[in-house]
Amino acid sequence: MVVGDTVYVGDDRLRAIDIDGGVGFRSLRVGEQRFERETDGNVGFVTAADGRLFATTDAGWEDDGSTALLVLS
Repeated sequence: MVVGDTVYVGDDRLRAIDIDGGVGFRSLRVGEQRFERETDGNVGFVTAADGRLFATTDAGWEDDGSTALLVLS
């Protein structure tokens, strides 16, 4: 998902990456990753609204296959 100048990517953690790719030369880059957040499961859907970032994870409060909602402001 793209919000402003940031790409949000989910998998085993939530990552925010600068669209411009940071600064550097060829494959040596710095500043491309804005943040990385570990979660209690794999991140599924990511969306933004009202200045907040929402992400679903496949690890709910119990091991019953439910999902959890992570809210970042």
